[in-house]
Amino acid sequence: MKAEALVEIPKCPHAKPRLSPDDFGDQLFLVVVGKGDNERRFTVFRNLLTYHSSYFRAALGGDWKESTQKTVNLPDDDPDVFRAFHHWLYYGTLYSQLTPEGKVPLSAYLIAKVYVFGDARGIPHLCNASVDLLVQKSLSEWVFCHGVLNYVYDNTPENCGLRRLLVKFGAETYRWTRNVRNAEQNFPRMFLMDVMIMNYEDGTYALGKCLSKVGRAKYLETIAKEACEYHDHGQAAADTSATKN
Repeated sequence: MKAEALVEIPKCPHAKPRLSPDDFGDQLFLVVVGKGDNERRFTVFRNLLTYHSSYFRAALGGDWKESTQKTVNLPDDDPDVFRAFHHWLYYGTLYSQLTPEGKVPLSAYLIAKVYVFGDARGIPHLCNASVDLLVQKSLSEWVFCHGVLNYVYDNTPENCGLRRLLVKFGAETYRWTRNVRNAEQNFPRMFLMDVMIMNYEDGTYALGKCLSKVGRAKYLETIAKEACEYHDHGQAAADTSATKN
């Protein structure tokens, strides 16, 4: 089934400038991700890693083993996640092209894992890119990605951007009247609490009925414009400041 065209996400005013190829430098590092048959190796310019990540800024600075050996081992990370990060480092996107059906090639679960990786490795702008992509995927395929909820709530901090985005989608688009009896079995309890709190605090719509009030086209336009609200601008600003000093 062919997906709808991806909605355009307005550029975040807090987005970090891309590093010019002239500033990549000449130091290449080997990053070994995963272990056993799942191990994959990536070659990355040091300056790219340290420019975007506080974790790599610390690991590749000074006399740390990784810095002197020019090798970083990430045995517990997912090579597919790092592959998306690697592409983002060089091109600013998490994938190279859409599928023949016009869909985002990354699953919602993989996008969520990229977000968690970005949060763990001090890459707030990668987290923000993940949020934008999940918005695009959800709207183009017209799905509520509830399959990622347990993973997200097990691996992200309270009130983070990804949680808040999923809560918004759940509150505004999910057909609760058809599934409310099984909600506690199917969704994390904290997610259900977040949905109810949002619904109570907003007060402008009943659960799952936002679409009927504004219409699908208007909803798509509004959500795309609001994507920036689910970015972590505090950490992103701190990261940008750190790389300037």
